[in-house]
Amino acid sequence: MSGPKCSEYTVRRNAERLRLAREAAWRRAQTYEDALRDISAGNDEFVQQARSTFDRRPAQGSSPDDIHRYSLALKERIRAIDAEIRRVNVANQLQAFSSSVKISALPSQSRPAAGARPTQSGRRKQSSKSNLTETIDRILRRVSSVPAELDDSELLDIAEAMLKNPSRSRMLETELRVRVQELNEKARELQNNKDEVDDLLLSLRGLVGDEIDALRVELESHLDGGKPVSEELKGRAADAGQRASKRMDAEYVASTLAAELGRLGYDVGEQFTTMLVRDGRPKIVQRDESEYGLSIGIDKAANAINMEMIRQGDPGARLTLEQREKDLAAEREYCDDCHYLFERLEENGITNKLIRKSAIGQHPVRVIADDRQRTKARSARSLESRSLDSDR
Repeated sequence: MSGPKCSEYTVRRNAERLRLAREAAWRRAQTYEDALRDISAGNDEFVQQARSTFDRRPAQGSSPDDIHRYSLALKERIRAIDAEIRRVNVANQLQAFSSSVKISALPSQSRPAAGARPTQSGRRKQSSKSNLTETIDRILRRVSSVPAELDDSELLDIAEAMLKNPSRSRMLETELRVRVQELNEKARELQNNKDEVDDLLLSLRGLVGDEIDALRVELESHLDGGKPVSEELKGRAADAGQRASKRMDAEYVASTLAAELGRLGYDVGEQFTTMLVRDGRPKIVQRDESEYGLSIGIDKAANAINMEMIRQGDPGARLTLEQREKDLAAEREYCDDCHYLFERLEENGITNKLIRKSAIGQHPVRVIADDRQRTKARSARSLESRSLDSDR
């Protein structure tokens, strides 16, 4: 095959995106590791639980997905310890409330005299208070992990009121159950919002660019407040992610081409990748002083690579038999170069499917004006002009 070629590329493995995604995944995991160390400090049982989670830490070069699963394990451990700390704190406060409630605050006719044995009525009062404490503790255990954004102090207020006013305990117990249910529903809603934001941030993992950076800031503001994500924001995140993904894949293809063309002896220049992806126009690369070269273009929207062999010269000159033979020999070399490039792209995780090709000699080689000759002529004229000026 020779002549103009067009191939459709699929990036199976973008090494640069993989590196960025891995770095982002580790930053997130390390944030959770720090939080787990902080929340478990000072409690031997919690420290042991944290250590068992840290033992699941993947190798440094693991895939971003493996690191993400480790982050989820860390987050779940943090939630579990936080819930246990909240439960213990509530139990301690409940015990303090219970101890502060005097028997006289319970329905009674009289208190036993000093040194006297508690009456049957007094024992019933003590039992009533103990039963209330157990009931409250059982209800409060149903509270799921409460995010920092929610206030659960009302539950303890109701619990204290139950202990101080046993006569209203049934009504207050119903209210406590309702408030626990409402708090759990709010906590689930808030956590669902945060999980949704986490998923959107995960979809942008490994992507870079001003638009992506701005979206991350916007999404993290929702994460901090637990605000719901609008459909409009979801749409913007999806569109921006797709644009950034196409651009970064095109940049990866271009940088891989630049490296391999350099190995073949082509002069690609420092701005090859930037110009090819940003401008969207074909770029010509050549070997040293050869009159032949490659015209290469990348179409980001179509995921396509367009390549064509060109010859620099006079586009209006007649094609001689000798020139035709030289062109055919150059086309064979160009064909070999294309095979090499496609093989190297495949090895770098870029699959190419040829969608347009032609046989050697099927089309005349496209001739373009020799820019190098014009550049040399301009340089010569400039030197001659400076020489004449110096002689005057």
